[in-house]
This record gives sequence, C-alpha cells and structure tokens, in this order.
Amino acid sequence: PYIKPQQSNNFSIGYFKNLQNNNWETSIELYGRTISNLFDYKDFAILAVNENIETELLRGIGRAYGAEISIKKKAGTFNGWLSYTLSRTEKKIAGINRQEWFPSNFDKPHDLSLVLNYQPNQRNTFTLNFNYGTGRPTTAPFSSYTELNGFVVPIFSDRNQVRLPDYHRMDVAYTLGQSFKTDRKFKTSWTISIYNLYGRSNAFSVFFTQKPFNRPVANQLAILGNIFPALSINFESI
Repeated sequence: PYIKPQQSNNFSIGYFKNLQNNNWETSIELYGRTISNLFDYKDFAILAVNENIETELLRGIGRAYGAEISIKKKAGTFNGWLSYTLSRTEKKIAGINRQEWFPSNFDKPHDLSLVLNYQPNQRNTFTLNFNYGTGRPTTAPFSSYTELNGFVVPIFSDRNQVRLPDYHRMDVAYTLGQSFKTDRKFKTSWTISIYNLYGRSNAFSVFFTQKPFNRPVANQLAILGNIFPALSINFESI
C-alpha cells in the first residue's frame, strides 16, 4: 500500500536588536513545528534478522516548540556569547504509551551554551566554554516481579519516561600568539587547552544488565569522562 511521506508545518517569530555600533547582538525567537506521518518502533519490536521490519513500525504525529535567546559581544577585552534554548519535542503514536504525547529520543528541554574570551592584549587570549543540557529520555525498568521458578522479570516504564543525568562540561584554553609584523606571510600561535575541566563523567548512554535471579542493574557509558589536556599549534595566512 502507498505510504504518505513525512510532512511538517513550521512557524517562527523573532526579534533581533544590535547595540553600541553592532558590538552587541541580541535576539529572541519563538518557534513551533507539527509533523504528520511520523513512525516509531512498537514495544518489544523484533529488529534482528527480520525480513519484514516494516511490520514493527507504528504511525503517528509529532510536535516541537520552544524559545531561543542569545546575546553576543563581538569585541573588547571581554567578549563572547550566551545562548539558551527552552524547548520540547514530542510524539503521539497509536499503540505506544496509551496514545498520549511522550518525549522523542532527542528531547532536551534546557540547552545552554556560554563562551567567554578575555584578551588583555593582542598576543594573549583566555577562553572559557561551558555547556549544559537536560539528559536525553530513555526507557528503563522501574520494578520487577519474581516467577515461581525464581526468575526475575523486569517491568519497564512507559516509552521515554526516564531521563539520563543532565549533561554539563567546562573547557578552558590559553592561546599565545606572536606579535604582528606586516612582513610575515604566516602568523602562528600556540593553544593550551583543558577539555572537561572538572572531570564530569557525562552519560553517553545507559544500558541495563540482569544476572539470573537478580534485579536489573543500570550501567552508564561515558566518553572522555576525565580531564583531557591538549597542546596545538595554529597557522594562519596573512
């Protein structure tokens, strides 16, 4: 049978204002989106070695809405930018979560980014970068029951009703550039940086394991969960 393609309707409205001879840029924007013919896997879908995987899909609708605020300072001893997004991305699929709205896999209600630069002179630049975001939704066992043979059976939450821990990370860097000379064709600089300054072990994913006759155990997978220093040299054509 013919399946209609996914379609969306989008709208947005914003206000943008520059200040002090365009050195400050500010903006606020509201947006929304409705999506039709959205597909998702049904509960306990069989994906491995399935020649008819389309039978594991269910159809529904989706929506996304939110607000974005940003402020940027382009020049001066202190410069940088700050942006914050408050948003929701949700689905409604027949046969999932009693056909109620639920968060999509990448729903992040809060997302904040901050970049600060301190440049006391032409050669020295100190940079601080901070990121924060709400943890992604996931589905997890929240209870269990024991059969007569002693086997523990997990009971899962509704689809995407549990969240991973919030993500946040701070990076710092110091750049030492050379003095400017007009007779040079190339300009070089050195950058010393520290990624994940306070060693936050952010969860990239969470998976659950269960030993026989035991309750499910949550396991967190983190990538670069420790402090990561780096040294780099940069070349720039003048």
